[in-house]
Amino acid sequence: MEAEADPKLKDMFKEAVSDQTITVLPGGKIMDAVELAPVGGTILLPPGEWREKLVLTRPVTIRAIESDTVTLKPSTTVADDCIIEVLSEGVQLEGLRMKHSSKALLRNYGVFSLDSGLKMVRCDITSTSGSAVGVEGGKAEFKECVFRGSKEHGVALFDCRLALMDQCGFVNNKGDGARCVDGANAKFLKCSFRGNQGYGLCVLDSSARVENAVIFKNFRGSVSAIGDSFLDLAGNGNKIDKPVKENMSY
Repeated sequence: MEAEADPKLKDMFKEAVSDQTITVLPGGKIMDAVELAPVGGTILLPPGEWREKLVLTRPVTIRAIESDTVTLKPSTTVADDCIIEVLSEGVQLEGLRMKHSSKALLRNYGVFSLDSGLKMVRCDITSTSGSAVGVEGGKAEFKECVFRGSKEHGVALFDCRLALMDQCGFVNNKGDGARCVDGANAKFLKCSFRGNQGYGLCVLDSSARVENAVIFKNFRGSVSAIGDSFLDLAGNGNKIDKPVKENMSY
């Protein structure tokens, strides 16, 4: 049985709580609201900036009341590896901006999902120290998100059963726009890969299907398939400015 929420937390949010929805009041903590929310509940964030690490261990939606008005940054007191760590199925993030930086040697991501089910909608993420998003195992879905200006990759997928990218942008990252590794299975629909220092899309021992994508001006090349990889590009309406590199060795 799930533990009862701290009564003090209920008092803090009593003016902003419905059966399934909690609005974080000015000065409140998102993690406190997560602890109070029911399974499958929704946390609403008004315009503002928050500095804290969120560890999500049960289904919940965190949504900006107005898209592109909420910014999440790392905690100022703890050397956290990521801003949001997802450890559950049924986690959804909507309309959030994330600006990540960390000295962590491992899991240096703005958002990291481990063997879970993550969905992100209209989010804008950057990491000045690592990759914007990392997914290891589980499933993930991204719709109308932008992964930009990160020190490493826009999105790094490791051994995930299925990752769906729909109308997303992978822009000006110092590594690859998107990187699929170790058996990842990914599908990219109407995505844009531009200005990355690595490849627009790099597939290593994984599989990827790309449809109606624009892949331009990536320094190392448009798309590469390395090792035991499956890449489906032909006849899918893609616009690519450089030859695809397939059947490459490490």
